[in-house]
Amino acid sequence: MAFNPELGSTSPEVLLDNATRLDKLVNGPEATIPDRAGEPLDSWRRQQKKVDDTLVNFQENGGAMGFSSLQELLAFTPDKANVLAVDTSTGEQYLWNGTEWVPSEYQVNKQIKSLNEIVEKSHSTKFFHRWKDRIGTIIAGWKNDDVGGVYFLSRLLKFGPEWFFWRGHATVRK
Repeated sequence: MAFNPELGSTSPEVLLDNATRLDKLVNGPEATIPDRAGEPLDSWRRQQKKVDDTLVNFQENGGAMGFSSLQELLAFTPDKANVLAVDTSTGEQYLWNGTEWVPSEYQVNKQIKSLNEIVEKSHSTKFFHRWKDRIGTIIAGWKNDDVGGVYFLSRLLKFGPEWFFWRGHATVRK
């Protein structure tokens, strides 16, 4: 739909119309207000209602919330119990029991921690190249040792004389 007057107009009528629309969108009731072109805009209260409905649906039907750090996760206080949250920096899952965040019983945290500890506690100080999965688990990496050597480290992957192995299965020819 074409704007009448044109978009970018300095008309006082357009300014008043925009100010009235903005006031309805910000201060008015939960509603959908058309813009000058007739396209629907949700009021602030309608947007809040949609977010609240989404959170209620999430809590009633399950799902997981992601947080960039444990501190951010612990700072969030849900208003209902049984909210699952993930610290995306470590992949650890926590469950809100209604009063506090507790580590989730259903997770692979022990395996993730075990793999990361093996890789990080090896005799080398740093990876110069590593592979991580989506939740930050170090799958494999190349490291320098203390005497200048280079080696490959992984619990999941191995090099054989002719093959690259994954969990005991030859998958890629060298």
